[in-house]
Amino acid sequence: MKIEILNDNIYEWAQRSGEYSKWIKQVDKSDENYKLFLQNSVLRVTAFIPTNEAFDKFYEPSNDIIGSHLVYGSFDLDKLLKIKNKSHIGVKRSMLRFSRGFDESRNRSAVFVLDARILESHQVGNSMVHIIDRVLNLPKSTESVVPNALEWIRNPNIYPSVSVASGVGTFSDFIERQNVTFQFSNCTECTFFVPENIDNKTAAKIDANVLLGHVIPNQILFLRSTNNSTPYKTKADSSNLTVELYKEERSESDSMESFVYLNTKGSISTHFGNTRVKITRANIPVNNGVIHIIEKPLINTDVSISHYLNAESETNEVHESVNIPIGEGEGLIKSHFIEQKTISTQSDGMFKETASLGPNIEPDFSVEDRLNDDCFTFFAPTEAAWNKLHERDPETYKKLINGSIVEGGKWILEQFLIKLAWPYDILASLPGISTETTLFEFLKGPQLTLKYINSTTTIVRPDITAINGYIHGIDTVITQDIRL
Repeated sequence: MKIEILNDNIYEWAQRSGEYSKWIKQVDKSDENYKLFLQNSVLRVTAFIPTNEAFDKFYEPSNDIIGSHLVYGSFDLDKLLKIKNKSHIGVKRSMLRFSRGFDESRNRSAVFVLDARILESHQVGNSMVHIIDRVLNLPKSTESVVPNALEWIRNPNIYPSVSVASGVGTFSDFIERQNVTFQFSNCTECTFFVPENIDNKTAAKIDANVLLGHVIPNQILFLRSTNNSTPYKTKADSSNLTVELYKEERSESDSMESFVYLNTKGSISTHFGNTRVKITRANIPVNNGVIHIIEKPLINTDVSISHYLNAESETNEVHESVNIPIGEGEGLIKSHFIEQKTISTQSDGMFKETASLGPNIEPDFSVEDRLNDDCFTFFAPTEAAWNKLHERDPETYKKLINGSIVEGGKWILEQFLIKLAWPYDILASLPGISTETTLFEFLKGPQLTLKYINSTTTIVRPDITAINGYIHGIDTVITQDIRL
């Protein structure tokens, strides 16, 4: 039975619990006023208390972070979501923002403060305590006020604790030149993507619409609480432009690598298309939203289908993440049949590098030639598709991956390849399609599904544009007619 203590205060409550010793230690060495604030049983206070495990993962301990975890007023979860943001009692740091997001670890929604998940909540006297799984690491400004997005892009040194490449400042030159400063300084509650490297070839393609494609209006999206499969429209004119965020987990560590995926339909500019860019530093708060640093601009690059798939494979170190759960349709496109690649497979708990399907392809068959020339549509199995095959039919999966199916690469390619460039909208209007080896029936629904005999595969990432056609990511590798 839980015993409530009248006139209880947050500091004594945390001490009695015995579970938040590292937070207590941080309070004790902080400004004495913070401790007095927490010991006051009359004031209505809301405190966000990180777990001991959260402090173990926090590598930038500071004597003045406690203020960022305290706000005036007693707010339960419903009230936090209603007010959306609230100033804390710290100084020169951005306000706290509250949102309901998707918790992938538990596969359900959760409430977040910035990028920290609220684990549990407690009424303590007149006050509220929310236990969180991360320390709120708000950078401290050198100015008297927190900068907006444009001010920080112009001068990243405003946050001395945030280290970024020099290209971030260069991005502000393009913003000025294309007269879109208002969109970065006055866009309230927005999410901004800022590249840290801009090469000369890419710089020549940057126009106003490209820049506006880096801004998601009316939503402050801290990366961790963002649903991978949800598309978010940008400020790029009124075109049907969506930005999708998704994450992948490397098998060799506990860290997450995140990417932003730009997809354009009904493009108003040849510079847009589909591209996928790594986020190198996430969740930099500014007074009008949040900034995520990306490795290069969100702009379509002129590559062939083969080169795009090749780059995807190199980025994700092909298939080492086979045993890591990935949401349906949220994995990365894979090109397991690109020549001279290596693929990690697992046997008896050990990973080993083996040759990809390329070396076993007939001598006169070149994947590079087939996908670099002419115009094609390719239905490319995603990472989720390969994971599904591994779970459903590990023997076939093993034979495909280790190359023991002699023409496996050629078979996969020809089963999912069309010698014409078909965008998704055109495909959706057809009753079916013939690839080089297979006649697929189309099943209409929220997403287009390809059916062959008793097997189906669904297009989960359509219209990845290349200079010689389209790639459509699919969620299942069909093995019905494969010769084992």
